[in-house]
Amino acid sequence: MAKKSDRNNDVAAKKVTQIKKALDGVITNMVKDPSKFVVAPDKDFTRNRTLTFKKMLHIILGMGGASLQKELHDYFEDNTGFATKSAFVQQRGKIRPEAFKHLLHQFNKSCNDTKTYMGSHLYACDGTVVTVAANPADEETHIKGSKNAVGDN
Repeated sequence: MAKKSDRNNDVAAKKVTQIKKALDGVITNMVKDPSKFVVAPDKDFTRNRTLTFKKMLHIILGMGGASLQKELHDYFEDNTGFATKSAFVQQRGKIRPEAFKHLLHQFNKSCNDTKTYMGSHLYACDGTVVTVAANPADEETHIKGSKNAVGDN
């Protein structure tokens, strides 16, 4: 019989895949017609460059707290090509803020989870820990503690 933690890991892995698929779907749709998401639709992201509109969205969404140089290095580590900080800043300046608002709203619409916080789905796939009150009645998320401990959700 599989342990509860193994089942939780399987459920989490499936959830991560589902979230990534939903996000990639929204980005793919945005890339089909980026004109409403860029400053100059007739010229921005029309040439074949290393930093395409799609790559820019992926890089920006995947950025952590490191320096821009480190973030670019990490992104291009396993990929062909590389981009300078200057090229990144120039390409980033071509993307309108509305692009990220659209991405967030479309992503939330594509998620089929019923639980939301103020109308949005909250996901943390980077190891972020969100502390919530212990609820032993929620068998799906509750992890029992030691003999005298309450446990965690």
